[in-house]
Amino acid sequence: MANFYTLTRESIKKLQADHQRIRTAIVNLQQAGNRMAHKATQRDDSLVAKATGAVAARSGATITSGTFTIQAVDSAGTLADSNDTATVFNVGDTAISSGDYYNIHRDYRTGQWITHAPGSGGGATVNICYVIAQENWMYSSTLPSAGGGMAWISVKKCDQDGTNPTGAAFDCFLPTPPHMDPNVITNQVFCAAEFEDQSDSASTWASISDISDLAIGSVKMMTGNTPTAAQGWVPLDGNQDTTKTAGGNAIDMDGRSPLAAALGATGGDLAPSDTTSSVGVAVSITGAAANTGSSETGIEGTSSDPAGTISVTTETINHDSAGMDEIDVVTEVTDDGLDHSHTITDPGHTHTVSGTFTGTASAHAHEIDLHPWAGILFYERVNNSGV
Repeated sequence: MANFYTLTRESIKKLQADHQRIRTAIVNLQQAGNRMAHKATQRDDSLVAKATGAVAARSGATITSGTFTIQAVDSAGTLADSNDTATVFNVGDTAISSGDYYNIHRDYRTGQWITHAPGSGGGATVNICYVIAQENWMYSSTLPSAGGGMAWISVKKCDQDGTNPTGAAFDCFLPTPPHMDPNVITNQVFCAAEFEDQSDSASTWASISDISDLAIGSVKMMTGNTPTAAQGWVPLDGNQDTTKTAGGNAIDMDGRSPLAAALGATGGDLAPSDTTSSVGVAVSITGAAANTGSSETGIEGTSSDPAGTISVTTETINHDSAGMDEIDVVTEVTDDGLDHSHTITDPGHTHTVSGTFTGTASAHAHEIDLHPWAGILFYERVNNSGV
């Protein structure tokens, strides 16, 4: 039944919406006809596929096709070959390598499968994958840490665990920060990407994993009971390969400590011991006056026996009748208790001493507490390149 419209603002908007729905329906009918003609269901419009061989880049209007294996993608994001193959045209202006994964799309007008390898555009990333080293890292005549050019290594594409290396080996550059050197050895797996030059469509591979390490000849300490050295490092025990130190001194630091002094052939020797002794120490003493007591003197106390008794006897002697009588007095000590004693207490006195005294003291020892040094070892970065 035909729709009738009244020329109002609202009716004009409704007419425009109906017109858009009609146009969309017509386009859908046309696309459905194309899909039916080529028996391509809607779910097969875009797939993931893996190149079974190299496919050349587009040259002008000429494109090249190759065989791709359709990949099944599970819920965990794992790709697996479905054993179905399709012929796919490369409309990009860079080549596709064998083993590369790409999204492929159906061209509805022709029914052909196409893919688009990234083309030129100035510094675009072309491909990213895991690679496995086929050798130790390489460099020109000057180390990168000393201002030389970028180091490189030969690699092959592989799975994450290093299995299934495919295709021919190719060179991969190893960019490092200033004053550092790469550290990649044979069979090491890392991530790499293919990059285009900013000025043209030429591309090169470079590592996008951190493969840098300290510069050749650097020294660091590691803790533990003689820990195993990391690749590219050796203990400074005098046994390292001196042809691979690239300017290092190959110093034997076993049982030694570094000294902030002029460079020498060996480190500082601690020669630790529990005690050290020192004998024959001379002692000299010079004396002047020295007081040994106070200056007070005198009798501090007395002690005596009783005084005793003295007997006095008077005797009269008549010589004759005409003269006077003589009287003699006789004294007799009947008790010698008159003897007594005094107790004298010395309250102290002083002596003045002068002179110089010399002598030799007996031997003595100093105890030294040593901190443990075991387990702190020096390691040197050596040149583990293939040069």
